Amino acid sequence: MKNKLLENLIKYPILFYIFYFIYTIRPPFKLMISSADRYESLFHYILILWGVVIIGYNLINRRDVFSRKNIGFIVAWIIVSILTIISNISDITTTSIKSIILTILSIMFFIIGYPLLKEKYSKLQIFKYIFYPVLGVKILINIISIYLYVFNISIFVIRENLLDFLGVRYVGLANGRYTLLLYGLYKDPNFTAMIGASLILIAIYIYTKGKRTLSYFEKIFIAVSVVLEFIIVSFSNSRGTIYSMLTIVALVWVCIMLNKYRQNDLFTFNTVKRLLIILFSTVLVYITYTGIQKGGFLISQNNKNTKYIYAEENKVFVKLNISDLDKEEFSEHKSWVLEYLDEDEDGDKAENKEEKISVSKNDSGEEVGNGRIAIWKDTIKLFSHKPIFGIAPEMQKVISNEKYSYLDIPSMKEGRSIHNSYLAVLLYYGVLGALVITVVFFKRLKPLFIREIKYGYVEESILFYAILFSLTASFFLESILVNIDFQQIYLMFLLGVVSTESEKKGGY
Repeated sequence: MKNKLLENLIKYPILFYIFYFIYTIRPPFKLMISSADRYESLFHYILILWGVVIIGYNLINRRDVFSRKNIGFIVAWIIVSILTIISNISDITTTSIKSIILTILSIMFFIIGYPLLKEKYSKLQIFKYIFYPVLGVKILINIISIYLYVFNISIFVIRENLLDFLGVRYVGLANGRYTLLLYGLYKDPNFTAMIGASLILIAIYIYTKGKRTLSYFEKIFIAVSVVLEFIIVSFSNSRGTIYSMLTIVALVWVCIMLNKYRQNDLFTFNTVKRLLIILFSTVLVYITYTGIQKGGFLISQNNKNTKYIYAEENKVFVKLNISDLDKEEFSEHKSWVLEYLDEDEDGDKAENKEEKISVSKNDSGEEVGNGRIAIWKDTIKLFSHKPIFGIAPEMQKVISNEKYSYLDIPSMKEGRSIHNSYLAVLLYYGVLGALVITVVFFKRLKPLFIREIKYGYVEESILFYAILFSLTASFFLESILVNIDFQQIYLMFLLGVVSTESEKKGGY
């Protein structure tokens, strides 16, 4: 019995994928519980070991789940990674090597996830078994995050001399104005919003795929999940997420028009009607988005901004007062914590509060993109000095300061996030790495795009557009093919699903 259970856990590892997805959407417990870092790492290593055993078992006993396309991608990326390590052998750190290995493992684990599971479970079952627990955990995270937003609570955590933000943050704009962003239980509102939008698409797919068989409870569960995720996306105020979603809507339009043009049916009443319905639906969703955003903002502003400041001291989090920020060890963080105050120094309510705070997220005034353009320029400058194999992940600070100190690339010398997955791949793995992912994504998505044009929308089209959303969002996040995080494994898993299904006669 035990042997049978063990074999099923290895051969049909549905629990592995459930736990791994939940692991990647977890809040940063290390910012709340000092000792959590150790246990998080231990749990992650157990998951990695479990995944390696799964890969090894199935490679020996079920080679058919490893398609030639998947094997080719994995081998190509391993070769790219090895060449990157070798070319940077004199400078590379253990942190960088760890990041490279984790990326390879995440590709291996998740691109074969669906082929591993589909012999025992239906497609709908796979998505329900994996993502219902994920949606359930996210519902709890979302409720807490919304509470922090509504009651205008800001939490600042100083750990290892780094300052992290939780709850809400007032971000400075041009002309002494501020905007309110929801960080929630994550450290980045863009990350929060991207996860939310991605899970909305998955929830819609599950509902669409199983609407005839889903129970009433399941439908309510999905509806609650979608509503809460939509609220979170609205409060996060991530323009990257909005731009990505609008891009996907535009692509849907393009695919419909090409499909109808191919059928000589472009200018018929039904086609025009369908396009207008999509347009009006998009407008309605956007109006709802801005309405929720402004409504939540007004509720939040009726509550005084409450700041909670914590610092890790001797592996214990200690609550600080604002006056403690004058101490030398905390002084560099004072300006960030006090970036916005809704009271003056005497404790009186600040004047013209309504004029200073806006829900509109305009650029900071220095340049378009709130500093991203400057970071991208610095990235290109550094890339130009090692264009073939790159500098390896997590190395921009070390390389910039030790080998290219003469270059004017301040964001790289500070070790700033690149905020663009494609530029990150270009910098870390060079032209060779960028070429591999370009070929892989093109070859995987080309037949799906052709299928959309030839045959039009089907339920599985949602997964195609979910992949396109993730790829579009990667223009604003440093996530794919850099390290293991939600967007990375989400993308790889969906690629495994659609590429497996597209190999069938007639496509998915």
